[in-house]
Amino acid sequence: MDQIFIRVDGNVEWGIGHLIRSLGLAHMLKKEFYVHFFCLHVPQSIAEEIRKDFIFHKISTEEEFLSEITGAEIVVLDHYRLGSSYQKKIKNLGAKLVCIDDKHDQEFFADLIINHSPAVQVNHYKAQDYTSFALGPEYALLRPSFFKNFHEIEKKFSKKNIFICFGGADYKNISKQILEQVSSFDYFEQITVVVGPAYLHQKSLKSLVDEDERINLLDSINEEEMLLAMATSGLAIVPASNVLYEVAVTGAQPIIYFNANVQHELHEYLLNNSRAPCLDVHDFDPHALKVAIIKSLNLNNKEPFFLREKILNSPGNNLKKIRQLVNSSASKIRIR
Repeated sequence: MDQIFIRVDGNVEWGIGHLIRSLGLAHMLKKEFYVHFFCLHVPQSIAEEIRKDFIFHKISTEEEFLSEITGAEIVVLDHYRLGSSYQKKIKNLGAKLVCIDDKHDQEFFADLIINHSPAVQVNHYKAQDYTSFALGPEYALLRPSFFKNFHEIEKKFSKKNIFICFGGADYKNISKQILEQVSSFDYFEQITVVVGPAYLHQKSLKSLVDEDERINLLDSINEEEMLLAMATSGLAIVPASNVLYEVAVTGAQPIIYFNANVQHELHEYLLNNSRAPCLDVHDFDPHALKVAIIKSLNLNNKEPFFLREKILNSPGNNLKKIRQLVNSSASKIRIR
């Protein structure tokens, strides 16, 4: 089998969403390729998860990674800080290049670009004549359980459960601000808060958790536990990030926050094209959140968030399409 080299990082500053979605892609491709992860920054728990199914390399410099490329590999790049010049270095080594991207803010030299936003179009990119595109929610890079197992736990759903997650880092500690408001609602029977391996504010949540037995604080959970926490909740408060796509699959009604500049395009699209409340972390308004919760409780949960149908339309086809596109990229004549 051909080899795929995935160059990706995650830490407190950047979050771990890149690592999670790259793991999703790796699982889609592992039957056809030997998959290697190369990370300069990675939480230990994520490194251990990668090692369960893939080959993991902890690198010290970018030169160390580039020296591993022979030109026979497909390189997957999911990294905001490694731009056009870095892509050209990979291409000049003869490798095929796949970029996972949210920003379309530079020139791309990739053979394939994956962007799962419903807002993005090919003409948003400055790319090459040879570049192929996998754009839209049908190319969402979710981990296997979210495609395979969500039906098995739908019967456990409760509208009186609410889910809160602001990624694996949440360095602004938005989780605490959200939890303070949600816990004022006597309506909820269970409040599940998920934090990740790069979250540094556990102590700030202690008094809230100790005082309210409804709060279930989960730290660095695996994908099956994440799926269960989401799928048993009627509402979910999440950023406009990869977490939203996971929530969409489970059928929970989302309240969506703009939390980082890279989320602006998706957040604006959802603000104009969905029924879900869309709020802004940078102008946090407790009253607006309470209004959004009341509005969401009144939505008919028999009509799931619209991204769900787009992600799961013809289940499995998205995996096949991505495999076919990556294989197509692998078979192209090398372009130097």
